[in-house]
Amino acid sequence: MANNYGGNAYGNNNINNNSGIRKPQQQPQEIMRLTVKMRAGQDMAVDWGFRTAGGDGLPLRIVSVRQESMAEDVGLQTGDMIYSVGDPAQSIYNFPYHQAVQAITNQGNNLVMTVQRGGDQIIENDKFQKAAPANPAQQNTGSSQPSVIKRTVRMERPNQNTSWGFQIYGGRDFGQPLLISKVTPGSMAQQVGLDEGDTLCFIGENPRQAVAGWTHQQAQQALLNQGNKMVMTVEKRTQQNW
Repeated sequence: MANNYGGNAYGNNNINNNSGIRKPQQQPQEIMRLTVKMRAGQDMAVDWGFRTAGGDGLPLRIVSVRQESMAEDVGLQTGDMIYSVGDPAQSIYNFPYHQAVQAITNQGNNLVMTVQRGGDQIIENDKFQKAAPANPAQQNTGSSQPSVIKRTVRMERPNQNTSWGFQIYGGRDFGQPLLISKVTPGSMAQQVGLDEGDTLCFIGENPRQAVAGWTHQQAQQALLNQGNKMVMTVEKRTQQNW
């Protein structure tokens, strides 16, 4: 079965890899479990950017991840097997395909998903190793890891005399990431969910411009070039130490 979480096509295409050919013995593969969180604006059509196949006795796998999508941003990879969705988590790895697809669809614009990376089948119990943060600089001494949410927001204003209601700080020339430094209460920026401290990742859509390595002035100009229709993707991080 295949499903595209970036469109509305649903199909049945079970994959059987049992060819009867004996394969050379391989080295044991590291198996890990990781949880990702993605959030889309409430007024947006959900487009996470990944496709699934399998189910009905086969692992529900991610078979493709579109470049520059939210799925790629949070670290999903081809071959990951979906274990659960939601918070609190609902295990779906043993669901019939269409039931698993429905459980993912029911997440709406806030998708929390746990996947297994490595192995041929979903493994339960305590045989998992927690996936480390993709960037070692993000590690900390606390007992919990940061949750990463990529969110794309869209705003539209009648004219340039209307403020979006946010300010940015940082850039390559400041030696810091580009951050949302201020959000005006009651502004459009606040209404679409921007928060102080959000990291600016992308500006625009078609083309979608990655801002990593930009100077402060480059980012300001790109935001101005959006005119009266603003599309940007930010990264939100939450951390709780116990």
